[in-house]
Amino acid sequence: MEDARADDEKGLRTEIERLNVVISDRTRHIDRLEEAVADYQFNIAQYRELVAGQQSDLQQLREREHSQASEAASISSKTQEMMSLNLQLRSTVMKAKAKAIDLEVRRLEADQAAELLAMSEPFLPAHFFAGESGALRSLLAFKRLAAKSDILCKQLEQDESAGSSISDDFAATAEIRALLAQFAGSASLFVCFLSSCTDVEFMRLASLLHDTQTTERRLNGLIDILRKEEFRAAEALPEIRRL
Repeated sequence: MEDARADDEKGLRTEIERLNVVISDRTRHIDRLEEAVADYQFNIAQYRELVAGQQSDLQQLREREHSQASEAASISSKTQEMMSLNLQLRSTVMKAKAKAIDLEVRRLEADQAAELLAMSEPFLPAHFFAGESGALRSLLAFKRLAAKSDILCKQLEQDESAGSSISDDFAATAEIRALLAQFAGSASLFVCFLSSCTDVEFMRLASLLHDTQTTERRLNGLIDILRKEEFRAAEALPEIRRL
């Protein structure tokens, strides 16, 4: 019995030692697995950080591209606007140049007409300056009155069209335009009459030259005020009513 127990004890000890060896192997294997898992977790964490950094860089790149696209669109819009303004400026310069040339030509024609008149006056008889000259000046004066009244009407028409509501100044401008149109019509009637009347009637109307000069000075004053953009319809209306 002692020998059997000893054999059993020896067999148990051998089994225990074998199991301890297995457990030790398993423990070392588990330790290696835990180290591998830790390495994997560390690598995964680094990968996540890398992916997060790349996503952030990608988002910044997208924002930068969007900002650059917006800046490019803004620059393109400003470029188009500058080109449009440049074209308008060129058009304005061309129109101003054409007007300047036209003005110089008209000034030359007026200077030559005045020079021709000055050269012709010594050859005219004395009675011409005593009679016909005044009548002719009256005819020309009535033509100028009609033309200057039309000029004032056309310029004031723009201000009247720009009015958004019925105001005192708007109503005064409308009345001024009506009075100027009526005055221009009367002056045109005088021109028609002086162009077709008899010589006696034509000579009698030479006395109207003084009255036309006074009226023309008033119109010239109104044109000067309008040119300086200081025209006030309410203030100018009494002067127009005196025409």
